[in-house]
Amino acid sequence: MINNRASIDYRLLLQQRQRLACGLIIIDVDNFKLVNDNYGHLVGDRVLSEVGRLLRHITRNEDFAGRYGGEEFLVMTATYEPGTLISIAERIRQEVEQCVMVLEDGRQLKVTVSLGVSLYLPGMVIRKALKLADQALYQAKRQGKNQVIASSILHFARLGDRAPKV
Repeated sequence: MINNRASIDYRLLLQQRQRLACGLIIIDVDNFKLVNDNYGHLVGDRVLSEVGRLLRHITRNEDFAGRYGGEEFLVMTATYEPGTLISIAERIRQEVEQCVMVLEDGRQLKVTVSLGVSLYLPGMVIRKALKLADQALYQAKRQGKNQVIASSILHFARLGDRAPKV
């Protein structure tokens, strides 16, 4: 089972209180309304469950994944190194794209996701870091979907190394 929004909010609060840098990846299922409209809400629920299952499988023990709302998910990574973050996001994108769901009537369904990548750095307001990830996500949507877009804040990842040692 994947974490819920209350668990995400709690984890975000802890990150900010403990002043620990982390990576943030917001994931949105592309064309989800069309899935619900064309296949029904039960299939839509199954798509969300499958994406959640893939996230549990892909994320490492030190990372945290949850359903953020609607058809959105959030992954918080222990790493905040830009190359690693983008690699994690791209792996998620590819795993979802390659997943084929066989429906009860034998039809096959494939979905894609768009991802926005950002950072939380000590001293930031965590909601601002989420907003940056969300803006990157919507840029991915505007540019054709099924892609990873990184926020410009990734250029400042080295500032996370200055976090106070607890």
